[in-house]
Order: sequence, then structure tokens, then C-alpha cells
Amino acid sequence: EEHTPNAVLVRTLEPQQALTGVFKLLEEIQSDYAYFQFVATYVPVGAEAEAGPVTRVVTRRLRTAPSLEAYVGAVDPVAAAVVSAKLAVLHHQRAVTRGAREGHAAAKQAAGVGGQLLEVARALGPAEPGPRQLRSLPHLLAPLAERMFQLARGAMLGDILGHTDERRTLHARFLSAALRPADRMLMPALMVWRGGDDFEPLPPMDLALQSRDLLVLDHGTDIFIWVGMELSMDPPRAAEGQAAAAALSQRLSRGRFPQPVVRAFREGTSMARYMVARLAPLHKDPAQEQEARFPPVALLGREARAALQAKFLPTDEPSFSEWMYRIPLLPTAPDTFTLFMDKAI
Repeated sequence: EEHTPNAVLVRTLEPQQALTGVFKLLEEIQSDYAYFQFVATYVPVGAEAEAGPVTRVVTRRLRTAPSLEAYVGAVDPVAAAVVSAKLAVLHHQRAVTRGAREGHAAAKQAAGVGGQLLEVARALGPAEPGPRQLRSLPHLLAPLAERMFQLARGAMLGDILGHTDERRTLHARFLSAALRPADRMLMPALMVWRGGDDFEPLPPMDLALQSRDLLVLDHGTDIFIWVGMELSMDPPRAAEGQAAAAALSQRLSRGRFPQPVVRAFREGTSMARYMVARLAPLHKDPAQEQEARFPPVALLGREARAALQAKFLPTDEPSFSEWMYRIPLLPTAPDTFTLFMDKAI
């Protein structure tokens, strides 16, 4: 059967997979509820297969929002980001199918992400522009902006993946993924080892690359273990940390299919670039901005902080704040970056 706008054939469905539907509102709904109905037909397995196909009808009733404020409060920003990212990936695939070059199509989609956020700000943000004539997003939608930044610069549409086949494989897995695994492919989770089996979540930013630490970055399809140079010079402690990181990687991989690829490396090696490229370049921002978005850096002494800053090579890649200003939008409040952290770890 061919896929149609109203039906899709699913040959297999794993626990970490999902179908994503997008509905366009053509006119305002006057009633208090909107109704959605889904029909699923499947063939049972085992002894029940002889009975033939089974059809189930599911009807959901969703309350409509009585005001713009209620509408914004009802939006799940993580789900909105994942759906928006899947649409961007689909547009990229269609452009490639029509003959566009892979890299050019990805860059074009990445360039359009900021414009989508600006449209959201114009529709749902304050009526008048703020300072410097910049629009702003509602505070509750800050996680949407953070994930759209990762969409534009990360593995989905950025330059991290060097081969076309890698990008296409990632896109195929992302489009079929359920909400939580899809969000992890979009938004990496960073953890720092604190001894024993204890790992503390951190915002995924490059200022976390401190030589005394061991870091684990979960990016959905890949898990990276980074051992700092200073820690690696203490072999017993480094071995303890790597064993804890390996155990954490196994826990994070449980239930995922396919299993994530786990890579371990030391600071300064060529393999370390795979992880460094996935961390937002916060080092480019002023010191006050760094401390607001990555509080642990405020605990460093002057010399240690200068040494950390000296690690990073000059690049044209914007930080989150620089990217938002270019849209142009006011950057979301720094404390919203705690939403990068996965409290379930």
C-alpha cells in the first residue's frame, strides 16, 4: 500500500519508535474541544492470527485554549521542538530527492531555523519589540529555542557528520524515534563523574571540558566518554572513572535499538573532536554570561579560568546568545539552560 496523507503502513513498531502527525489549523475552533480519531489495523501473531486482521478505533478529545496565555502554557516545548526538527529533516530529504546537494540542502534548512523561531515570537511573544528592537519568546518556550539551536548547529543539519551516509542514517532513525529518544538525538545530555558511581548533570557546553574531570555525553545514537588530561595522569583514578562511565553507558543504552555506539578517548586526541563539536561554544561569551549559563565556571580561580579559555581555537561558530541576536531575538534567560540536564539519570 502507498502512504497517503491520512494513512501510513508500518511494517514493524519497536518500543522506542513512534509515528508523528502534524495538523495545520485552517481556522479558529469555536467549540471548547477538538476531536482526533485514529484507526489502527494490525494482524495478530501466534494462535490469534487465524482470526484475521484486528481494527481498533481511538478517539481523543483535547480542550481548546481560551486565551493566548493559556495556549502558550499548554504547549510542550520539547515535543514542539522534536516535531519542528522532524519537519526540517523531511524538507531536507525532499530537497535532496529533487537533486539538491546534501550539504547545501542541510545548510539551507539550518539557515531557516531562526526564521521559524522569529515567527513564533511574533505570534506568541510580546506585541512590541524589546530593547534594540529585538523580539522575545515567552519564557515557557525557552526549551524550544535551545533545541532549535542544537538542530541548526548539531548533527542533524550542521557539519559534525562528515559523510552523507552518516547523516542519512541519523535522519532515518530520528524520524521514526519516539519523543524521548528523538529529543536525546536533538539535545545531548552531559554528565561529569564525581567519584564512585555518582554522575552530575551539566549543561552541554564547552566550558565543561576541564582537564581534571571525566565526562559522558549521551547524544542518542552515540555515547562519548572524555577523560581529561590531568585525570589521565592518575591511572588508578582514571581507570575507576572509566569503569563507572562504562557502567553508566550500559544503563543509558538499555532498551535502545539499535544500541548507541560508545566511544572513549582522552583529551587532546583526534577522537575527542567528536565530543567537542557537540558542545555549545559558550567560551565566546562575556564572563558574566558564562557564569549565568554555566555556574561551575565561577568556582575556578583566575589562572585556571584563563587556562580553560586558552584551550579553545578561534572559530566563526556563534554561541547560543550570538545565534539568537542574529535572528534577531533576545536570548532566553540563562537559568532555562538547566532544562538541558536529564534529571532521570
